[in-house]
Amino acid sequence: DQPHVFNAALIFQTGRNYPRTIVGKALQHLSTSLVFRLASGLPYTPTLYFFGQCGSTTCSQLTRNTGRGPSTFQLDWSLSKDFSLSNVRYGFTVQVLNVTDRKNCIQVYTTTGQCTVGAVDVSRNREGNTIAADAITTTYLDRAQYFGARRSVQAGLRVSF
Repeated sequence: DQPHVFNAALIFQTGRNYPRTIVGKALQHLSTSLVFRLASGLPYTPTLYFFGQCGSTTCSQLTRNTGRGPSTFQLDWSLSKDFSLSNVRYGFTVQVLNVTDRKNCIQVYTTTGQCTVGAVDVSRNREGNTIAADAITTTYLDRAQYFGARRSVQAGLRVSF
């Protein structure tokens, strides 16, 4: 239930005919693109109490999916260039996903609606997986899975003869 998603793409591509400029020949058989994605936050069910205790008439959760996590955005870039040397055709490709290296929050703590700060529902720990109060460290609260993929760079070379 994500009410707003916006995608935009900007593509520049040349073939055998290239722009007649100083760097025009270098632009022959070149393709580059930027893809931008913006999305509103995903819904979650807020939690008031995180010890799994219910009162006489109310439980620890509010109405289902009434909270909304933070919005996300991502910018991706790709470049490919084809060229020939000695009757051998080459193609070089590079792709950068999440150019801005934004930490997109894809899951939140239900007590705060944030992915960096919140309380852990200790009643949902598995049996035998208890943690003493003095054993809780910052790594206990770090949730790498609450964030989307960070920047990645991929490159490749194609040879055709």
